[in-house]
Amino acid sequence: MLSVKTNCRRNGFTASRSRRGAVMLLCMLAAVVIAGAVLGLARSHQQTAKRIESRRAVVQATEMSSSLYQRALVVARNNPSFSGRIDPMTKSALGSYALVSPVSKTETAISVYAYDKATVPAVHAVVDLTAFP
Repeated sequence: MLSVKTNCRRNGFTASRSRRGAVMLLCMLAAVVIAGAVLGLARSHQQTAKRIESRRAVVQATEMSSSLYQRALVVARNNPSFSGRIDPMTKSALGSYALVSPVSKTETAISVYAYDKATVPAVHAVVDLTAFP
């Protein structure tokens, strides 16, 4: 009767050699799991960066619309008969503009568009110019 130990040695297998293969398999599996986690973190970081950039653009457009509205209001108060387009003074807001048109002797309509081909104004108001001192 042959022992299991001698039979395994004769075929070229030993207990330590088969354990080394299992350890290698576990290490490769761990590397795959870690690589997947790193890719997931990278994708999450990209999505967060896009979300932050989108939020920044919205806030910038809102602030630009507000400042253009204030500028159009000043122009309308100084010249109640003014009718036309007011462009922003900064180059960072190219494309946004305000339209001022008198409705009556005391009222003026102000529409602010966030970009050049916009069909719906970001801000629209009819202002009574006599209400200002």
